[in-house]
Amino acid sequence: MKQLHARALAEAAVYANKQKTEFLVQAKGLRQLGEWAAKEMMGEDAPGIKTYAEALVRSGIAGSDAFKNVEDDLRLAGHDDSSAEVPKRFQKYVADARAEANAY
Repeated sequence: MKQLHARALAEAAVYANKQKTEFLVQAKGLRQLGEWAAKEMMGEDAPGIKTYAEALVRSGIAGSDAFKNVEDDLRLAGHDDSSAEVPKRFQKYVADARAEANAY
């Protein structure tokens, strides 16, 4: 019985670790998406790049809502062709972050 309990605890720990890693991967993908979008809107050396990226992560939005907000911001800044680019970039950033996390 003790072995069964220990195994259940170990599996719960593995699951929790996977969930934490996936959360961090998604957050890193959003942060990188925010940095890219901010650079597109404000220029490479703008002081608000990190602020915009962190606000995107802190907002807790994910998926299509995040894409829509970034697309709207880019459109307001004069970048009309960003609707296809935003999801592609996010998927690339998430894939890179996941590969980096799996490397450890």
